[in-house]
Amino acid sequence: MRIAIGLVLLCAAFGGMASEPDGYENRSDRFADSCRKAIALSSGATDRNIRDAFHGAECFGYLKGFFDGYKLAEIRNSDSDSYCLPDNVTMSQVARLVVKTADEHPEMGHHERWRLIDYALRSTWPCGGSGT
Repeated sequence: MRIAIGLVLLCAAFGGMASEPDGYENRSDRFADSCRKAIALSSGATDRNIRDAFHGAECFGYLKGFFDGYKLAEIRNSDSDSYCLPDNVTMSQVARLVVKTADEHPEMGHHERWRLIDYALRSTWPCGGSGT
């Protein structure tokens, strides 16, 4: 019975996703919205629902995968035009940076989310720059 209720809740929470336009899930503006939800949840907001939790987890999960992929690419090919994260940076800080960058550069809203993240990180923490 609990499983059935859980499935019903999941279907209700994500029922509107099928009607979104093609490519919408990869847009920077949508990703920034997911990161806003992640920031609120990681700050202790209790007025959020399961859909907000899903989108917040999507933000942190995507950022983690982005970093892992970038590290792998960096190992395979040295790129002088990259970014260097400070050792103590948190996912929450990076999510805030992504949201700030999206707010300051709305023209990037139609780009894929990885481009927004890459731009934010390269602009904030270039290798050899003052951010490292």
